[in-house]
Amino acid sequence: MGQQAPISAGWMLAVLAAGFLQGLATLRFLWRLRQDSRADAENPHSPSVSVIVPCKGDSPELRGNLESFLGQDYQGQAEFIFVTPREDDPAHSVALGSLAAHPRAEARAVCSGAKPLICSEKNLNLLAGVAAARGDSRILVFADCDLRVEPSWLSGMVGPLRDPATTAATAVMLYLPASPGPADWLRLAWLAAALPWFEPMRLAAGHSLAVRRADFAPLGLEEAWRRGISDDLSLAQRLRRAGGRVVLAARATPASGEGCSFRSLFAHLTRWLTLFRFYDGRVWFLAVAAAGLPCAALIHALQGPVQWPLLAAIFASAAPPPALAIAGLRRLRPELFAGAAYRAASVRVLLAAAALPWLNAAALAASSLRMELHWSGYSYL
Repeated sequence: MGQQAPISAGWMLAVLAAGFLQGLATLRFLWRLRQDSRADAENPHSPSVSVIVPCKGDSPELRGNLESFLGQDYQGQAEFIFVTPREDDPAHSVALGSLAAHPRAEARAVCSGAKPLICSEKNLNLLAGVAAARGDSRILVFADCDLRVEPSWLSGMVGPLRDPATTAATAVMLYLPASPGPADWLRLAWLAAALPWFEPMRLAAGHSLAVRRADFAPLGLEEAWRRGISDDLSLAQRLRRAGGRVVLAARATPASGEGCSFRSLFAHLTRWLTLFRFYDGRVWFLAVAAAGLPCAALIHALQGPVQWPLLAAIFASAAPPPALAIAGLRRLRPELFAGAAYRAASVRVLLAAAALPWLNAAALAASSLRMELHWSGYSYL
């Protein structure tokens, strides 16, 4: 027993230090959200915008999602371009139906004719949207078709770009199904744990991206997208090389009503971690450390007599920060959590977050062996 105490103290110190860093990042995240939200409200920014939304397939949510884009209360000039790979894709007729329901919106549906060989189909669709955009649009906004946005979403996306020091704005989608299950809470906890690191590590989320049109060519985004699989990681990579700054657009946080199973959640996380391994090794190795430390500490705590203080420290370092992040988002964007199922969202995230190290460890192990990706009907080597 005399030899175990120093080892346990070392584990305790390491676990608490990791939790302290995550807690600091979370507090900074909440402070930045509050500051940016106030700035957006006090200093509106409404330059001309082209919103490009690549679409594919026919999910039950697609029609409502597309119409939510067309229902923006943006004060400046805005056009909306829905891009499908082919005219016979089910999303094309859905897009046309959405346009017919909003005849006053400046919007159109275009086909990219995308045939991916060395890049993803999504990237080709995005580039087709850029080519179809108005020449006088000052801002390019890219968004996924599986998100449902509030009327203020576009204003929130464009707002951070009023600062010349900001190169890109991004908003991460929250998955908030009407009847969330255990896998949905685990996914929400995973997102909440990751959100505080987007700005410090200059990451971007393809859910919603905004850049100045004048920066698109200098950043080399067309070349990056024509030669890459991921739109957001390619953009973030170019931004870091150019010394650019990415800001989280607090008021533009979108949501999706799509639920998930444990199997689909694991596949989703494995795909993302595989992409990070290819595009941004920093994030992948940070995830290895963040998952490996609590898992190893837990194994140590359960060997021999159970070390309850160490178990408590592991829980305290992993669970409260994601719950705190969700509590802050709920205060800033209460409409996203309006359903009865989300009244105790922070508590449920707190409990789900305790399992994150094991989920991340399993997904990291799978991603370390993955040499190809399956995405939207295509396989990429």
